[in-house]
Amino acid sequence: MQNPMRLIQAGPGAGKTRRLVGMIKDLIDSGVSPFNILPMTFSREGAMVITDKMDGEVVGKTNHGFCLSVVKLACKMRGETAPHIAGDEEVKKIMKRAIQETDVSSIVEFGDVMKDYNSICESGKSLDSIMPESRVVITRYRQIMASEGLLDFPGILERANKELDDPDICSFYDGLHIFLDEGQDISPTGELPVIQKLFPKAEGATMYASPSQEIYSFRGSNFKTVRDMLPSNLIEEFMLENHRSTPEIIQASSVLAGDDAKGMIPVNPSGSKVKWADAINNDMEYDFIAHQINEWRSNFKLPWEQIAILVRLHDQTGPIERTLRARGIPISIVGTKSSIFERPEAQGLLGYVRLALNIMDDSVLETIIDFPPVGIGTRRRHAIRTAETLTWNDLSLALYNRDDHPDYVYDRIQGIVWLREELKRIMRSTYYPTTVDKLQAIIKCSGINDYLLAEGDRTGTRALDNLLDEAKNLRSIGEFADYLKVEVERSRVPKGVQISTLHTSKGREWQAVLMPGMQQGILPFEKGDPQEEKNLAFVGMTRAKEHLVLTSSRESKMSPFLEGTSQERIIWPR
Repeated sequence: MQNPMRLIQAGPGAGKTRRLVGMIKDLIDSGVSPFNILPMTFSREGAMVITDKMDGEVVGKTNHGFCLSVVKLACKMRGETAPHIAGDEEVKKIMKRAIQETDVSSIVEFGDVMKDYNSICESGKSLDSIMPESRVVITRYRQIMASEGLLDFPGILERANKELDDPDICSFYDGLHIFLDEGQDISPTGELPVIQKLFPKAEGATMYASPSQEIYSFRGSNFKTVRDMLPSNLIEEFMLENHRSTPEIIQASSVLAGDDAKGMIPVNPSGSKVKWADAINNDMEYDFIAHQINEWRSNFKLPWEQIAILVRLHDQTGPIERTLRARGIPISIVGTKSSIFERPEAQGLLGYVRLALNIMDDSVLETIIDFPPVGIGTRRRHAIRTAETLTWNDLSLALYNRDDHPDYVYDRIQGIVWLREELKRIMRSTYYPTTVDKLQAIIKCSGINDYLLAEGDRTGTRALDNLLDEAKNLRSIGEFADYLKVEVERSRVPKGVQISTLHTSKGREWQAVLMPGMQQGILPFEKGDPQEEKNLAFVGMTRAKEHLVLTSSRESKMSPFLEGTSQERIIWPR
């Protein structure tokens, strides 16, 4: 590596994304080509934030998304067809077929084989670490996948790692400036070996990490091991300012923090005291939650959607939901339990369907640019458009006045225009006899499904499958568009109090946060890793900007995470 690697440890609210983007902009201002800058992060949302803040000039990638681009490049250089990414249902189907095609079919269970396969994918261990019967099936599964040109989500990392062993392919990435966000979520056996192969000829590399927020060990992350595997010429730095939370919240959460966040320095002024509601039983704990929400609404005029209830276990959601609904408090479930019509897949698909029905529809243009992200950011769109909203005529003028815009913008606009023509062809074709057939062709043309598969967004691909099911009883694409429009607009009505798991809450923030179940067996969860449970509690507490309330029931022993935190104790009922 031409320059020393930098490891910047930044706790919650430290402004690491702002600094990361600032470093990239400084490189571009110094004359570095945007194509020599590679920002990588753990989540699709994080990658999209980087792309948007860089106005599409530099595109953020997920770790898996980058690895898939390596595989596609290698296939293109060899003149081969790139593999298709298999979704969950396709993987299950092929694993069942593999079981039937082996001589152990009578003694193995599908569920056990899938559990073993997921285990070795997450841990990076070899096949030798699992039962011989599962080993036979998984070997056959991999043979089938290879013969049919398929890759599953874990296989993307393994294939990219092998492709980068080829010096010609690896040399394509020489001279990169690498930025790794959410370093605490990187697997030392999955993503890191791929990234390490880029280090020797990189111009520089910077990793941002927050070990205090490491909560994905079940997916293979292990920051301590990753830290030990980083280059020896490492420069370490800490970002300790907290721009999110009040001093009271920072003080209360700091007892759970690691070195990256233990000395967090508050930037915001003082606010409300952190509270601990000690309820006599579970029912009274939920009663207090409703009481506290109404108090916040009355005293601080907080919007419903700026209040969050963060739970450790899905089982906590039901009783809380019932209590709040009985008191007329609206709720919204964050994550996998949300309505499919609230998801970006539904809103994006509606844009493509409406465009297929009317290829001059200007109102959907920004929707299809945003999902999947094309890489034309807000500032660039402002430079292209001639009125308040972007139009197809604006894109035509941008293509005509090619010298007014960078080459990458020209290429991306051409891709959008091509997509519109392809949608027109699909609608005119008689090759797609049913509404579902035509809708599947539109989805393939849009690239939504391929994008979700590449990013490993299984929830998103399942949402698309559910939307296809919704279309089965509709007679035409027009009828489906009308139906989807009504449902999507209905999902955009003002949201209620947000209920989220602690895992799903990472990367989000709210003005006020309630954390129920601060007791042994729930937080910490009895089957969880002790350090990760501590990190989860820390993540939950630091989602709060202004108000934080922890609750527990005396039916169980209180959580050790309450010890040492500075809070005002409330006995409930009073």
